[in-house]
Amino acid sequence: MKFFLFLVLICLPTLAISQASISGRVLDAETLESLPFANIFINHTTFGAAADDKGFFRLSNLPAGEVEVVFSFVGYESYQRRITLSDNQSLELTARLLPDKKLLDNIQVQSKRDKKWDEQLKKFNRVFLGETKNASSCKIINPWVLEFKEGEAGDGDLLFATASEPVQIENLALGYTLTHFLTSFTSNKQSYSIRGNVRFEEMKTNDTTLAKRWEENRMKAYFGSYTHLFRAILRSQTKSEGFVLYSDKLGFEKNHVRSSYFTRELGISIEEMDPSKITVLIDRKNGRSRLIFNNKSKIEVHYQKGETKSRTYIDFNSPVSWIELANASVSVNDEGIVQDPEYMIVSGYMGQLRVADLLPYNYQPEQPAPLLRNIDTLKSSTWKELQEQVYITTDKPYYYPGEVIWFKAFLKYGNSQRMDTLSRVLYMELIDSQKKILHSYSYFIDQGSSFGNIVLPDTMQPGSYFLRSYTRWQRNYGDKYFYIKPIPVLSPMDWPSGTVVSPTPSTGAILVDIKPEKEIYNVREKVSLKVSLKDKDGEALSGNFSVSITDLTQVTPIAGSKNIVDEFSNPRNIFMGNLKPFYNIEYGISLRGTVKNEKQKGKSSVMIIQGSDHDVASVKTDPEGKFMITGFHFIDFMEFAFLAKGKRGKPNGTVVLDKPDKIPVSNLPDQLNLTIERKVTPQRARFNYQLPSSSKMLKSVSVETTRHESNEAGKKHYEPDYILQADWIRKGKFSSLIQALQSKIPGLRIVPYIEDNIIKYTVSFNLVVNSQEPLLAINGVSYFSPDGIYQRLTKISLSSIDHVDVLKFNGSMDYGVRGTGWPTWII
Repeated sequence: MKFFLFLVLICLPTLAISQASISGRVLDAETLESLPFANIFINHTTFGAAADDKGFFRLSNLPAGEVEVVFSFVGYESYQRRITLSDNQSLELTARLLPDKKLLDNIQVQSKRDKKWDEQLKKFNRVFLGETKNASSCKIINPWVLEFKEGEAGDGDLLFATASEPVQIENLALGYTLTHFLTSFTSNKQSYSIRGNVRFEEMKTNDTTLAKRWEENRMKAYFGSYTHLFRAILRSQTKSEGFVLYSDKLGFEKNHVRSSYFTRELGISIEEMDPSKITVLIDRKNGRSRLIFNNKSKIEVHYQKGETKSRTYIDFNSPVSWIELANASVSVNDEGIVQDPEYMIVSGYMGQLRVADLLPYNYQPEQPAPLLRNIDTLKSSTWKELQEQVYITTDKPYYYPGEVIWFKAFLKYGNSQRMDTLSRVLYMELIDSQKKILHSYSYFIDQGSSFGNIVLPDTMQPGSYFLRSYTRWQRNYGDKYFYIKPIPVLSPMDWPSGTVVSPTPSTGAILVDIKPEKEIYNVREKVSLKVSLKDKDGEALSGNFSVSITDLTQVTPIAGSKNIVDEFSNPRNIFMGNLKPFYNIEYGISLRGTVKNEKQKGKSSVMIIQGSDHDVASVKTDPEGKFMITGFHFIDFMEFAFLAKGKRGKPNGTVVLDKPDKIPVSNLPDQLNLTIERKVTPQRARFNYQLPSSSKMLKSVSVETTRHESNEAGKKHYEPDYILQADWIRKGKFSSLIQALQSKIPGLRIVPYIEDNIIKYTVSFNLVVNSQEPLLAINGVSYFSPDGIYQRLTKISLSSIDHVDVLKFNGSMDYGVRGTGWPTWII
């Protein structure tokens, strides 16, 4: 097992804000001259200030308790001093800083960095910033201050780093600017060590949507961290906060090879710890406590309120971490902040949280709604808060046999803060006018919405049909709360008429503005729209849109059932009483089935292989051979393979999956009122399409060479400065092409800005928002959009990329003036 050591010199603040203050002056220790504009801050917090031109400073409204004050000035050694503040105390300090002679003796000026340094910087970023989602939006602004040194021959994985100046970090995911006074950095394959002082500064924004996003990301970074764990232990809230602790079972063989299945190890190699037996020794004088884990020096931590795509155990998808403690104890302050991190080794999920996920120690999260598992009796008011409401929008009001229904589903919640704790699976059914369920589908819900398509059979008879949609959790409320949408299916020769829906200006608190790039489009021509959403004061709002573009000669707009505003603006009265729910919340797509064999009884183990990547899960059946497994996340279709095994691991039966539950259809809404005119030609031009008599079917052509191999004379017109190969991209497990490019290209930044009250992003190598972006070419064709290339890059599937070439300044030969002076990316 690999362990990742995370060591940072930290301060010891308690977080109760008081009227305590520190004032004083910063001087040169040798000349006693003032050091103007020196930095003074409480380590690892947002409390800080700069001295004035005479070296005087003042920090106000500081936390009471023990804190560490840091004084720093470029060219001087930093100075730290631990002090204890009481309420309303005013303390005066004089700091004398020594010149950093080692730094002054080793100043080097280089015009550029070599490729070796670039590779070392990439290694440093992976360890220092981390590889989480937040790391993709975190950037070191001044990487040139870093110097690297590798280990001796045979130990090339060992990397050392020092910084000649404070490392400036911009974290666009959490909304902080960090100044990291790095004192030492060491990493290898097994561990890493980061030491230094950190000052946090909150980014300022007038955009409420961006501020809300920052706060949501901060909460996600906090919950499940070891600070959250230790704070929960101090408050005797370990299990209610979602933590379950385990330790190695006493007397168990140390050389035992752990299984990938948690249920197999529980009770054999590991056992659950009782949080009430953790001893808490309180040191009230210094505002800290020592947590003693009763000779359990290694703790396995499961955070059951979270989910992770990177599973430690096949049968358990919550984050798993390990904490190793010297002397089976750790010192923390009253807010769970570790006081002696040098005696703690963290690995697993918590070990992945690096600088990109750091929060200031004075950060106080809002308490989120708890994840609902194993729910007991709920109060009537809670039932209302947990309500889910579905609305379906389709691309057309009516369809013909053989067509595809494209839809998007939106969910409204009784309490929007519950979104992440409620259903992740949406059920959809196609129903005929006789209330017969013809087809059933399942779709994954992400951030309150889902989307997909349903193919209507060519043999489908024209008539009245309906789409019914619901979640498993909604079944507790009754089918009267399901959403049902009429879907007329017409004969190909039917031409409907109805009330044409004309766009009307938005009224009330929300203003929607949709502007097409032009008024008239040709057949199959790309349509570009500019959509903005504003409140009554003109401030930009975030929106989740579903847009369908149709030809009015092909599809007649029909005024029909209620729209999403009508549906969601009418609250539904819930009278549930104090009941225990029968149907649980689904946090992933579920599979249910039965193992059938000759004996028709006895427990079995079912191995489930998901997709072509051979992701394996396992579940045990009950005595009747029934099983259920959940937690699968996928869009579109996924193939599964099943194998039933007995006690000795031999196949012992056939796996039969259960068919979806058939919930009786008790009521159907009125169908759309359509006036149909029967004609001799179909309304939809795609029907009865025939090739022209003069056409000729071309033979298929297979192109097997890449662009590099097939250009003129077999020579490249350019020599890439960086190449991102498909294998490297996939092995890196990047979430997007943007993240892969940032990992490979030094200096690349994604800069958010606001234009017409809309948040946009530009790809840049500096802080200038309206500077020219790099040229993007896809399959040799340059891509241009007035809104920039960011959106296009985020939509490129990583699986479709063969390679990406990056040209720094020599792309003009192939791409003209847009290929000069700026990096060119060729995909």
